Amino acid sequence: MQNITLIKKELKGCQELEYPYKCLLNNCYLKYITLKDNEEFFYQGGNFIRMGFDKIILKNKGKTWGVPTVFRDADGNILYKTRFFIKNEIKECEKTNSELKKVVKNQQEIIEKMSHKLNSYEQEIMKYKTILQKYKLK
Repeated sequence: MQNITLIKKELKGCQELEYPYKCLLNNCYLKYITLKDNEEFFYQGGNFIRMGFDKIILKNKGKTWGVPTVFRDADGNILYKTRFFIKNEIKECEKTNSELKKVVKNQQEIIEKMSHKLNSYEQEIMKYKTILQKYKLK
């Protein structure tokens, strides 16, 4: 599709992803603009499956395909970057990421408390071993 009015309508409520694409979760729905026959075209896209080498793998209605993230010349220089758009689900991704960071922080605090307790118990065990050795020597 190349109709600007329709493309704007399709991208309403979407956010463009920055290259390199870091925050992609499985099944995030991506739309994109890329080159076809040296012209830019807009595509409805599909659900994100995984990253490949210079490709993003999408799936929609049982069909899976790769979308080139960049087009390079013979020397490897980037000539064109495909533009990917995600419905403001990126905010959900950031929210999920924030929640996961909180969980990790809480778990780290628990680990630190348990490590401290374990050290305390180990010191107590050493103390009792020393006392037992003294009684065995008598």
